[in-house]
Amino acid sequence: MLVQLSWRNIWRNARRSAIVLSSIVVGVIAVMFSNSFSLGLAHQMLQSQIRLHTTDLQILHPRYAENPSLEYSIAQPEQVLARIDTLSAVAAAGIRLEQFGLINSALNSSGITIVGVQPQRERHLTIIAQSIRSGRYLSGNPYEIVVSEETARKLEIGVGDKVVLMAADRTGEIRSEVATVVGIFRTFNSDFDQMYCFVALPFLRAMVRADSLASAIAVRIHSTEAVEEVQQQIAPLLPPPLVVLSYRQLLPLLSYMIEMYAQLMWIFYLIVGAAMIFGIVNTMLMAIMERITEFGVLLSIGIPPAKLVVLILLEAAWLGILGAFGGVLAGSALIAALQSTGINLAFFSEGLRSLGVAAIVYPVLVPQQILNALIFVPLITTAGALYPAWKVYRLQPVEALRFV
Repeated sequence: MLVQLSWRNIWRNARRSAIVLSSIVVGVIAVMFSNSFSLGLAHQMLQSQIRLHTTDLQILHPRYAENPSLEYSIAQPEQVLARIDTLSAVAAAGIRLEQFGLINSALNSSGITIVGVQPQRERHLTIIAQSIRSGRYLSGNPYEIVVSEETARKLEIGVGDKVVLMAADRTGEIRSEVATVVGIFRTFNSDFDQMYCFVALPFLRAMVRADSLASAIAVRIHSTEAVEEVQQQIAPLLPPPLVVLSYRQLLPLLSYMIEMYAQLMWIFYLIVGAAMIFGIVNTMLMAIMERITEFGVLLSIGIPPAKLVVLILLEAAWLGILGAFGGVLAGSALIAALQSTGINLAFFSEGLRSLGVAAIVYPVLVPQQILNALIFVPLITTAGALYPAWKVYRLQPVEALRFV
């Protein structure tokens, strides 16, 4: 009976209830959108790093991550690659050799990481081949190089120009080679573009005298969600001391950022919840003041004060439940629409490039957000009615009947 009565009571003043409900709905939408945008931004930063260079998994010497030198290279990587190719979960894999050095033109020079790749395999590992703005990607022929727009601008070079690459070999001797620029790329990460250039694997091996060596074997799998499972499948196939690391281990800061954003959802809900409490307290106090005489009559005919307290709490709970469901439905619809179109932040594109994020951000909606709203909001509105309910509990029937 109290449930039905509380439902009717919230519509006794439909305008006031509608205003309260709209404020709750707007609050829930704001929290859901803010969390989805933040998660989308973090996920996009992580996926950008994976697609640019890191890939889902990397096979390398356990000490290479701390000291990326030729001393900790992979010997006979072709044999390891042949084993990896037999796994059905692997979409693509390729050998890489990396060495920090200098790139010189007739007018300028710059420090850069030279990456030797297998061009046909690398096309399926990263987006560099799809990011070529002028010229073409590596064909596999020696003495070809692909550089970024930032590097080309700094060195004042273009497609067809020659550059001199310098790097230390295994003995520490500085070696140099001439390469021809065949392509210029531009990605959505300006820091990455300034740091890397790409050549064919045999070219860099010959240059630094690292025949049959590799810095890492990059692996892309069909489903990123299965990365840990594939990691366990690859581990027994590796000769010691090689290890296989996932993108979570290679990019720990970005992985922690996603977890941090998930925890920040509670902070947003607490902030919005505090605003909701003040609105609910005000609304319920107004409703009680209008019904003081009514409560006095109920108390005088023997209705226990505790039942009136439950009635007030149920009315607040109804407002929270309706507001939560309305906000979740509207917020989910908004985020679903933005997930297909994205949020175009082209005006901030240069700033986003420094973060490694594309100009269009796609929000990410996780089930936990919906569950949090459906549980947290009714609890907040009910908590906001505790003080008004306490006022009703302390009412004296005689004073209530005389109240004007």
